[in-house]
Amino acid sequence: MPKVARTSAESPDAPAGSPRPADGPAPSRLRRVAGWFFTPRRLLIAGLLPLVAILVPWTIKQLPDLSAREEYRLTADRVRLEPPPPLAVPSNVVAQVLGEEPASILEDGLAERLAEGFAKHPWVAGVERVEVLSPAAAVVRLSYRAPAAAVAAGDGLYPIDANGVLLPPADFTRPAADALPRVGGIESTPGPAGTVWPDPAVTGAAAICAALAHDWDKLDLAGVRPLDASGERFWERVRGAPGAADGDEPSEPVGDPRFELVTRAGSRILWGRPPGTTHPGELATDTKRLRLTRDLAGVLAGERTRGPEWADLTAWDGVYHLPLRTAMQPRTPRR
Repeated sequence: MPKVARTSAESPDAPAGSPRPADGPAPSRLRRVAGWFFTPRRLLIAGLLPLVAILVPWTIKQLPDLSAREEYRLTADRVRLEPPPPLAVPSNVVAQVLGEEPASILEDGLAERLAEGFAKHPWVAGVERVEVLSPAAAVVRLSYRAPAAAVAAGDGLYPIDANGVLLPPADFTRPAADALPRVGGIESTPGPAGTVWPDPAVTGAAAICAALAHDWDKLDLAGVRPLDASGERFWERVRGAPGAADGDEPSEPVGDPRFELVTRAGSRILWGRPPGTTHPGELATDTKRLRLTRDLAGVLAGERTRGPEWADLTAWDGVYHLPLRTAMQPRTPRR
């Protein structure tokens, strides 16, 4: 039987628990990393990476530009507005937002870009939804601004909506602007179209015109204007307020400005402060509108034959009115 050489640890004569001799020094960390990396598969992958980095951009450039294809080109005639714009809104509002060049429905963030563009347009009050479809089309749901009045400032007329936002004057013909309720007595100037006129007299007058939109023509109203110093003095004198004699300074207005309505025949109607005021003691807008349309409608109907009237809608105990020529006469203040 052949003999096998054994180490001392394997010898049956070796004492129990004696240590096994080491097989040799352990490989270093660098050698282990090199042994992991330098394998055929990993070397092949490392060699292909530069090639892929070169080929991928080149391949992308060779692909056809789908954005130039007709079914991906979004033009103004393929954008549907819901609801359709009112007649006052220009017909090219979509082209103004989209631009001269067609957009591609493959463009990242196209819906957000359209929503932002429409939101900035002076005629758009709000953007509710933008949906981009394929083939190239889009559905945009909007709310629009409507003209409520025209501000006479300087030599021009500036259309505004019910919130006092300036609408593009170039979108109005002179007859169209003249047909709107007129806001007079304004000395301030507006900002860009699509922004609120920075004057409480303008925003207050716009709110009054909007509240009376359905009654304006029936009552033959011509305009609304804030009360300046002479206007305050006139109304305080007619109402018999203490210290309101001609030549005296009017009392200092408190809070929102007060307004008067003017009819085409020349009647003057004290409206008071605008809708939404928090001034204590001011009557509600609905109350003043009811007084105007119910209690004064008959009086104003005869103003062209009897002459213009003076009327006060702001008193708590009812409506006061008398011929304007009588109101214009000097009057002794009540004590």
